[in-house]
Amino acid sequence: MEVMIFRGDEMRINLPVTNHERVLKDGDSVVSKTDTKGKITYVNRTFCEISGFSEDELIGQPQNIVRHPDMPPAAFADFWKTLHAGQSWKGLVKNRCKDGGYYWVEANANPIYQNGQVIGYMSLRTRPTREQIEHAEKVYAAIREQRRGWTVRRGRIMRSGLLGIGDRLRRLALSTRLTIAFLFLTLIAAASTVADMLHYRIPLTAKMIIIVVTVAFSLAALRSMKRTLDAAQQFAQAVGSGDLSQDLRVERDDEIGAIAQSIKNIAGNLRGITSDVRDGSSAVASAATQISAGNNDLSARAQEQASVLEETAAAMEEMTASVRENAENAGNAAMIVTEARGRAEAGGQLVERAIASMDDINRSSSKISEIIGVIDGIAFQTNLLALNAAVEAARAGEQGRGFAVVAAEVRNLAQRSAEASREVKSLVGDAVEKTHVGSAVVRESGDVLREIVGSVQKVSAMVSEI
Repeated sequence: MEVMIFRGDEMRINLPVTNHERVLKDGDSVVSKTDTKGKITYVNRTFCEISGFSEDELIGQPQNIVRHPDMPPAAFADFWKTLHAGQSWKGLVKNRCKDGGYYWVEANANPIYQNGQVIGYMSLRTRPTREQIEHAEKVYAAIREQRRGWTVRRGRIMRSGLLGIGDRLRRLALSTRLTIAFLFLTLIAAASTVADMLHYRIPLTAKMIIIVVTVAFSLAALRSMKRTLDAAQQFAQAVGSGDLSQDLRVERDDEIGAIAQSIKNIAGNLRGITSDVRDGSSAVASAATQISAGNNDLSARAQEQASVLEETAAAMEEMTASVRENAENAGNAAMIVTEARGRAEAGGQLVERAIASMDDINRSSSKISEIIGVIDGIAFQTNLLALNAAVEAARAGEQGRGFAVVAAEVRNLAQRSAEASREVKSLVGDAVEKTHVGSAVVRESGDVLREIVGSVQKVSAMVSEI
């Protein structure tokens, strides 16, 4: 059961609690397993549904996670004492739900053995009757308040002290009852023999009373045994036919009751296994449905992907054709760029030659200016000579008059030569200046053309890479 797998010194108070009761369905079984330290290792679906906890919240946790404060510590002390003795524990337990509510179960706990060693505990719980719950509530309250008169033995609620003698007699084992009956009959036979030996006559009435009491006691015991065995047989037949919805009420604590309880436990385990298989089948069916849906979706996506791949292939073919065409265009462009590069380089060479020619013109213009300067100097000297000749002709008088005419003509010629030289010098100076300007323009054109040649070379390299 959920709250009984702890020692008395490990009692846990789970709060808060409410008065909301959850009722276990008829035919449902709550099953759990723990290790030897009380850690939960297995829970079935019904456990999660009734407690409100998920499986992840329960696995690995101590089972006192669902302990209700109304359960008396004496019940758990009795539980451990019983299990340590290797016996089964059967009793009513009130457990707390996750939301603070509660639920009642009739629990049957047993040690789990492997190779002769206890490896854990298993608890099978079913729905108790309302009468059992009301009786347990009163008794557990009295035990919590430490009132005398009640105790728990192997999960059974019993009277303590002298008031419990009747309960203990009713719960005697079958072997003990048969032994008492055998001893009683032996005592009667011995008493009758002794009376005959002493010639004491026992009244017939007394003998009849003893016989009737003995027979009645035997018949009552047999009837009780038969009733339990008949119920167990009917229950076993129902289980054997596949009907796991039936319930078996076990009221005996003797060997017959142990057999009946074992049959009930087997049915409960089968019910739990069936529930687990049903849950597993549902999970498998759900998973299969999801897988089928996933396969359908995958198929649709595969078809869609195939269509996309076909479109991609067509686009790739178009791209290939475009790339091929671009490659051809790039080749043509490379040829054109190569031609442009050659022409640009040729133009650059022409510009270089033009620059050289302009430099030559500048040098020639400079020489012309020098020559004109020489001519201008000669004209100046000639003019001076003409003046000197005119002076000498004037001194000569009539004899120098013809020479004076020649000197005047020479002087006029020198002046005209000087004027022509000045005009030529002006024209040459203007030409030189314009030549300088033209040379600068040609140089700038050369620089621009060099940049054009460099750009054309880069374009040519890029086109070649394409």
